[in-house]
Amino acid sequence: MTQIFNDFAHIHYMNISKISQRARILLLLLADKGTTKGDNEIVDGSVKLMKQLFLLSKEIKINGFYKFVPYDLGPVSFQVYSDLNHFLKTNLIEDFLLTDTNKTAYRLTKKGMQYLSTLRSKADDKVLKQIHAIKKKYNRMELEDLIIDVYTRYPEYAKKSKIRFY
Repeated sequence: MTQIFNDFAHIHYMNISKISQRARILLLLLADKGTTKGDNEIVDGSVKLMKQLFLLSKEIKINGFYKFVPYDLGPVSFQVYSDLNHFLKTNLIEDFLLTDTNKTAYRLTKKGMQYLSTLRSKADDKVLKQIHAIKKKYNRMELEDLIIDVYTRYPEYAKKSKIRFY
């Protein structure tokens, strides 16, 4: 297993004393610049975020990472929603409506970015590169194309999907 974070136990931020490795990856993914020049490129929609985390789960072998199961729109981990809700309540991330697509988008807040600077400095460089590669490749991809890509590569996760591509 890859050791992702070194010497993280002593880091505390406000009311957050422990954040699981899986949740750290979620924050690092949201903080990544993707194809933009600066950090914190938005992720437009929970489905797109879910698929990016799923693809990361296939790239990075981490104990305790999100467990994905086949569901209505392909692979889903309900733990992701729990972590998103926690980070929304603690003001580390924000969600907002994109008026042109009517999708909910996610990004880190200023508070989240301050927390992330410490988290990122403790993260393994290989993991950060994998996170960046996934976000850069898939974050700007049309959702339909992303879903087709996931279903093609991992058909076992499409078996309960409500979406069919023929």
